[in-house]
Formats: sequence, structure tokens, C-alpha cells
Amino acid sequence: MTTTAAPFTLANKNALILDKQKMMSSMSLIENDDSHNLVKKMIQARIIEIDQWLLEFDKINSNHSQFMDYLLTDDIKETQSKKRSKKIY
Repeated sequence: MTTTAAPFTLANKNALILDKQKMMSSMSLIENDDSHNLVKKMIQARIIEIDQWLLEFDKINSNHSQFMDYLLTDDIKETQSKKRSKKIY
């Protein structure tokens, strides 16, 4: 799965976290010699891509949560306002 095309879902987030863990584990097994530098660079690039996707996911999730909190707070204020206006009459 490429992160640039992956929808921002919790299932994709979990799958990418697992992919990242596997890649990091693989990196620790790769020998430190010149013949493996390209492979390590490719894995590092993929890990960076996953990290960027995860940051964007968290940002979107946070914005969504804040928006839902705002809607809930606004709904509560509106309900309280309606109750007050009924008491006046």
C-alpha cells in the first residue's frame, strides 16, 4: 500500500504502523556495508513516507475531534438558550 494513495482510516493507520515496525526490524538485520546502502536508503525513505502519513492522519483526526467538540458545544449552548427562552414566556 502506498501511503500517498491510502485513505485516512484507522485500519490503514494500523497497517502502516505494522509495516513500519517490520521495516525497522529488517533494517536492524541488514549488514552495514556498501552493498546494502541502497536497500537501507529505500527503507528509510519508506519509513519517512509512513511517518508523514501518520502525522497527517493525526492532524486530520485532531481537527475532526475539535470540530465535533465545537458542534457539540454549540448544540448544548443552543439547547440551553431554547430552554431559557421558554422559561421567559
